[in-house]
Amino acid sequence: MLLEGGNTLEDTLELLEYLNDEVDILNVSAALNDSIQFQIDGMNLPDGWRSYMAKAVKEKFGKVTMTSGNIRSPQAAQDILERGDADLLAMGRGLMAEPNWVLKVQNGYEHFLRKCM
Repeated sequence: MLLEGGNTLEDTLELLEYLNDEVDILNVSAALNDSIQFQIDGMNLPDGWRSYMAKAVKEKFGKVTMTSGNIRSPQAAQDILERGDADLLAMGRGLMAEPNWVLKVQNGYEHFLRKCM
């Protein structure tokens, strides 16, 4: 539970049972209308901090899952995928700060990545 009185991961897993047959991919994120802290991830939150949620969804439903949440480095992205926490990664602000993120990583220019601050 990220907010007192809010849904827990277990609550969400139960809710997803109603959608499971209707979807092919589950985008697992966290949004709180009562707190902007988790809608726009604070930079103090660790890289890939939400991936445990995607892993729980993936293990329960066996669907392709996507995660987001401060995926700032290629190593963090690779770790999430290698652990099997998620199948796909969603990046927003990082790609706005560095639109060539994927191209630079692919071509070995990680040291030139412009970081989201």
